Amino acid sequence: MRPVDLYWATDSQNVVAFFRQGSTNWRITEEVIRILDKLDKEHISLHVLHLPRETDLVREADEASRTERDEWAIDHKSRETILKRFGQVDVDAFASSKNAVCARFFAREYDPQAEAVDAFSQDWSQGTFWVCPPVALITQAIKKAAFDQARIILICPDWKSKPYWPEIFTVEGRWQRYGIRWYKFTPSFPAGKRREGVLPPCTSFWAVLMDFKK
Repeated sequence: MRPVDLYWATDSQNVVAFFRQGSTNWRITEEVIRILDKLDKEHISLHVLHLPRETDLVREADEASRTERDEWAIDHKSRETILKRFGQVDVDAFASSKNAVCARFFAREYDPQAEAVDAFSQDWSQGTFWVCPPVALITQAIKKAAFDQARIILICPDWKSKPYWPEIFTVEGRWQRYGIRWYKFTPSFPAGKRREGVLPPCTSFWAVLMDFKK
């Protein structure tokens, strides 16, 4: 097995100190030794690096971790602007009765008004879908749309470091061939409401019309 270098970037100076010089707390030291022993058996060299919390990479990861599994929706004004630019949709793939953008929607769990539960087990091949999934599911949603040869309006944060970004842009920075139209926007929301779960904490978002039938 070839040796591997593993880099662990953290904003915790304590964690860096634990791995470099140990701790006066024997439980922490014992856990550090256990981790290093296991990595050594796999021929993995661990390098623990400190990154200040103000670093863009740390800030983005911290913000994303708070919202990746949460249901969220953009504000009404931004939504209406997008629909005027791209046209109306037939189904909201990731919604609830509280935030669906149209009458037909798929819910994450049972909702008496939902047409179905679990968007990934439904057929997306007919009509245009509004796709505003949890951040952690964006890549999976794009792949689902491609598999079903769907037409979708994807809503996603402008996070270039996220795994879904190459599904939208090529390595040259061009739009993928199935991207027809796009619109970058900054959602509007009442002061003080930003971090109440309505929006991921991100300044800019993209709305992308994708047609996998072409």
